[in-house]
Amino acid sequence: MQAPATLPQCWQIQSQNHRGSQQPAARQKEFGIWKRWTWDAEYAQVRDLALGLTALNVRRGDRVAIIGDNDCQYLWATLALLTVGATVIGLPSDATPTEVQYLLTHAETALVFASDQEQCDKLLALKPTLPQITQVIYWRDRGMWLYNDPWLLAFSAVQEQGRTLAERDPNQFEALIAAV
Repeated sequence: MQAPATLPQCWQIQSQNHRGSQQPAARQKEFGIWKRWTWDAEYAQVRDLALGLTALNVRRGDRVAIIGDNDCQYLWATLALLTVGATVIGLPSDATPTEVQYLLTHAETALVFASDQEQCDKLLALKPTLPQITQVIYWRDRGMWLYNDPWLLAFSAVQEQGRTLAERDPNQFEALIAAV
């Protein structure tokens, strides 16, 4: 077996080594309660997101920004993006709208992951100045129920598209990781 050359390949090996285990791969506090994901659950999260991104036509070399807190979804988005060969642009969650607009334009970003309503509000205010951004994917839907803009897409909706692809071709995700 060849040594892993990329972060997704290293992560895949760790996932395989812990397959079936109840050992947590990730933990995150939500409303004061620790939520945990096993390695199998985390693998499914990243697989579904990566395949969903391919359904959205995210391709090798695309630049995709992530703005939000350092949490599990941030990690999963990073792993999924690296798996499809995209370049990840991390933005600080406290960046002002002016800074966000400059960074996204300068980096020629095609898509943005945003953690929550606050980050989506920044991006919506900047939408007229960001014509290159095709989609904003958010992972915390609290406060988002009043939004009706097709530019915004839920993290879970992208994963649902990925699950559909995984059912059709169960080996596609592993092929993506091998091709990085």
